[in-house]
Amino acid sequence: MSPIQIVPKQDRPAAANNSKWLQFAMQSMNAVDKEQSRDLIKKAGLLEGMLKSGYEKRQILADFVLMGGLASNTHIALSTTIDLLIVYKGNNNELFSEDYQNLEAIIHFKEKTKQYLNELFPEAQVDDSLPFALKMFIPSWSCTFCLHFGFWHINRIQASGISPIDGRIKLFNKTEIDFADVDPLQAMFLLNDKNVKTNENAKPLIRILKTLKAQSKNKEHLSGYEIASIVYSMDDYTLKKQQGLLLFLLLECSLFLKRLEDSVFLQRSIKSPDLMELVNLPNEAYFKKGIKNLKAELDMLIKHLVLEIDLYTNIYNLPSDMKVCL
Repeated sequence: MSPIQIVPKQDRPAAANNSKWLQFAMQSMNAVDKEQSRDLIKKAGLLEGMLKSGYEKRQILADFVLMGGLASNTHIALSTTIDLLIVYKGNNNELFSEDYQNLEAIIHFKEKTKQYLNELFPEAQVDDSLPFALKMFIPSWSCTFCLHFGFWHINRIQASGISPIDGRIKLFNKTEIDFADVDPLQAMFLLNDKNVKTNENAKPLIRILKTLKAQSKNKEHLSGYEIASIVYSMDDYTLKKQQGLLLFLLLECSLFLKRLEDSVFLQRSIKSPDLMELVNLPNEAYFKKGIKNLKAELDMLIKHLVLEIDLYTNIYNLPSDMKVCL
């Protein structure tokens, strides 16, 4: 049954003068204020500078790459985690060759980084429970970081003072002791291209799904990375609605989540913007549960919105005091 059929049509006028859910949806789709985003990027730069200084004292070579929602402008104000990829290149005496694949070296690098973080930020709460990443909350910064670790695996030209990404990076998968190729800049380009091709509907949809996750009381939810990958995997034609037809966009997403929940084949076909496969055998049950919970949150929002607006309502044609620049 379509979520719109849940609400009897005669009951919709009861909420005609109450548009809190519509305003919630519109605010959720809106990009984070530029000043707030600049402040987060500045904090990432400060952490990068402090870590780089610590590495250089120990003759360790590393590059830093901003990733995730902040890099792609799909982050939300309610819950922002700054994803920073630290690319290990070796030391001043030895650079990695093209076929370098040393798991122990990267794990050692992660442990050393944790030690540096404890020295630099004694008040920080560092969580190393993830196999190949560190989570860190700095109370004085009111900010959470997730540090990922990888290494270059092809030769490239290093310009003075610049860390160009003109090759792929070997990055650890979350759930397997294995490496995967990623290209963060290509990922940002592909997601931006997706947004343009879908009438600028892709990024607002990612934001609203992330907001639903952040406000949910259910702890079994997909990550922001997985949410972005699901939207990225939706068909361009499906997402390319007339800009402003909010209900149509959310209904298409709900239908896609239902198909995704029911089809293991479709789940295994989901890829992130950096073309990494999301689902493997160990985490299929977790992924399916996360899809189910996200769909339930989305359908509840759709139910409330149906009480407030008609299916064909264009949010850009609403009174000026209700408009939000998406």
